[in-house]
Amino acid sequence: MNSVIQARIVKKDNLSGEIFHMVLETEIPLQSLPGQFLRLSLPGILDPFIPRPFLIFREHGPVVEIVFNMRGKFTRMLSQMEPGQPLELHGPLGKPFFLPDAESYLLVGGGTGAVFFSRYLQDLQEKRHLFLLGSRNSSTNWFSLFYPAENVLLVTEDASAGLKGTILDYLPKTVRDFKPALILASGPLSLLKGIASLLEDDHTPLWIVLEEMMGCGVGICLSCAITLRGEEGLRKACLCREGLVWKAKEVILPEP
Repeated sequence: MNSVIQARIVKKDNLSGEIFHMVLETEIPLQSLPGQFLRLSLPGILDPFIPRPFLIFREHGPVVEIVFNMRGKFTRMLSQMEPGQPLELHGPLGKPFFLPDAESYLLVGGGTGAVFFSRYLQDLQEKRHLFLLGSRNSSTNWFSLFYPAENVLLVTEDASAGLKGTILDYLPKTVRDFKPALILASGPLSLLKGIASLLEDDHTPLWIVLEEMMGCGVGICLSCAITLRGEEGLRKACLCREGLVWKAKEVILPEP
């Protein structure tokens, strides 16, 4: 297990409702690779006792950025912290994921699942690609605050930005029209199940990011244990140890 790295909060922004962006300065650079994550703990706080995992949004030198949704005790406490306060960081953790080489890419994401895409944007600049991004409304479309709308098909449930509807409403047509060579999807488990179901008969390789299932991030709690199909039959795997990204046809997705 990685040793503890001391960090401090440099900046914290409430992007929308319960979505927060936080910039951390670490005592040493993490030097993480795409697909890896970190764990955070609050110094001197024993409840919650277990550090929590977070995707790495961006990293440059000793500066690390995360985007998180306030949905539990730990993230609520984290959202109330201010610049200058210390944190303890473990990482980088997890198996890196490098985009398979393809002629074109369709990225599909919702909520804070879009965090995963930021580590791949530079690689995609010279590639034909399209982002199908969904949010409840224009105020929760936090991703556009950091990246321009170029190559983005935005859908919102109330039509306050982009097209009206959900990702699932537009996915089949987008796949038919854009004809991607590879699809990478990240978001809530319910969304991923819907995507996998809609594309079950499509032959385009579909990769899914299952970071939402992680609990402890080190394989102790087993909350991220999944069942995989393989040549030798079914087997169990912990996402935090074996990787957050899998081919959809290899995974038996649990109920949300």
